[in-house]
Amino acid sequence: MSLQEFSRDMVPLLQLVISLIGTAGLYLVWMQIRQTNIWNRANSQHTLLASLPDQNHEKSFWNIVEKLGRDETRAITCKFHACFS
Repeated sequence: MSLQEFSRDMVPLLQLVISLIGTAGLYLVWMQIRQTNIWNRANSQHTLLASLPDQNHEKSFWNIVEKLGRDETRAITCKFHACFS
C-alpha cells in the first residue's frame, strides 16, 4: 500500500473514528458536569439541614419568650439582645 492509497482510503476513516471518539468524550464530560451539579444541589441542601438549630433549643427559647410575655413577631424581627433589654 502506497502513501497515496493510504491517504485516499484510510485517512478519512481515521478522521471519522477520531471525530466520533472526540464527540463521545464531549458528551461524557457534559453528562459528568450535569451529574455533578445535581449532586452538589442535593448535598448542599443536606449540609444546610445540619446547620439548623437543635429543636430542643428552639422549644426552650420559645418557652422563655412566652414566660416573658413578649410578642413572638417582635422576638423574630428584632435582634436577640434588643428584645430582652
